[in-house]
Amino acid sequence: MLKGFTCPKSGRNEPFEFCWSKCMNHCKPLPVLLALAHQDRGSEENVYHVTEILNPPQQVYLKRNNPYYMQPDSLIDMNIGSAWHSKLEETKKYIKELGLEDDYLMEQNFIEPIAVKVFKDPKEDMVVMLSGTSDLYVRSTKTLFDYKIMKYFYSFKYLSEQKWDDSPIPWQLNIYRVYQYPEVEDIKIFCYLKDYKLNMKEKYDLDPTETLHVPMIPDDKVKKRVVELLTEHVTAQMTGKPRPCTEEERWWNDREKKYLRCEHYCSVRDICSQHQEEK
Repeated sequence: MLKGFTCPKSGRNEPFEFCWSKCMNHCKPLPVLLALAHQDRGSEENVYHVTEILNPPQQVYLKRNNPYYMQPDSLIDMNIGSAWHSKLEETKKYIKELGLEDDYLMEQNFIEPIAVKVFKDPKEDMVVMLSGTSDLYVRSTKTLFDYKIMKYFYSFKYLSEQKWDDSPIPWQLNIYRVYQYPEVEDIKIFCYLKDYKLNMKEKYDLDPTETLHVPMIPDDKVKKRVVELLTEHVTAQMTGKPRPCTEEERWWNDREKKYLRCEHYCSVRDICSQHQEEK
């Protein structure tokens, strides 16, 4: 669980209490630090969220079982995304005033028991709970929507080139579909391009907001994938020995000659033996 910040001035890991009451030189205004500190929803034993299981087992295991620290700046993008979702969720009252609450289902949760085999005895199953929250389902059109803040590179890749092979997004939204709204006929992402520039309209025909169509994955493949992912995560928790992250999970970049996820996007890299040994 997130326990504090890595101080951008000293480089030390400091607990939140130090930042609130003892630090004499705040790197950010206190309300900013407070907003960034309260994003971690924690974890429940034997309950796994859809977005969680799509991350590497080693990363999830370390976050679930160790206190960790992050630089405030690295949390800002996450906070912007959370604020965007919160603002959209506020429209529930207006949807109700319009009498459309039965058609526009917003921020709906589901929890589904899934049997996985993680013991030495292959005949014995363990039931864990899969949890998820979809952004919007429109009943009248049988369309599942997800809201995302995205860089233009990814929206262009998904919209124009239809290259989803290395993205967890289709898995995430198809898991929602299978376990929450099996009648869905169309899946879409409404995305805001956070690095939009005016020349992108002329050059790529991209607008500041885009709607992307997400490919449907057959139900049996989705259910099989869910069991595979949960098996890895549960096994890691039970044995205390998660598998190392793969090359693909670490996002190798040839131009910078380093793993981008490890260097810039992993909140537990400082306590990850795989990363530290390589450094």
